Amino acid sequence: MNLVESARKLGVGTEIIFSWLGAGGNTVLQNEAQTRGDICTGRLSGSPCPNNVAENFFVGSAGEAVKKLLEVKNGNQLRIQGEKSLHSCKVCKCHLRTKIWTPMEHITKHTSPDELRALPEFCWQRVETKI
Repeated sequence: MNLVESARKLGVGTEIIFSWLGAGGNTVLQNEAQTRGDICTGRLSGSPCPNNVAENFFVGSAGEAVKKLLEVKNGNQLRIQGEKSLHSCKVCKCHLRTKIWTPMEHITKHTSPDELRALPEFCWQRVETKI
């Protein structure tokens, strides 16, 4: 079952999933999400990204959408080690617990090269897009 089907079962609007992952509702593989999360949390380097901040950029309907995304993500056992240390990105304002599961082609479709260049050079988004 993909995440769109899961969202339908939970009664969550599929448009939320489409905006997160695209119409296919597919995520990256576990090991890729883990590597991405490890970069944000500094699990491997010992130095967390300074842009991984525990600020809540999501209020109102955006906050409700993030809660629904987390419900779908957790219901599908999409978890990584160290996930509790993932927060929000101060640069792109994305919720990292969900973003690490998003296919890069969907991210680049909605992120300009200038926005990607604003991220640190070691950021997985820059590394994967080679910007």
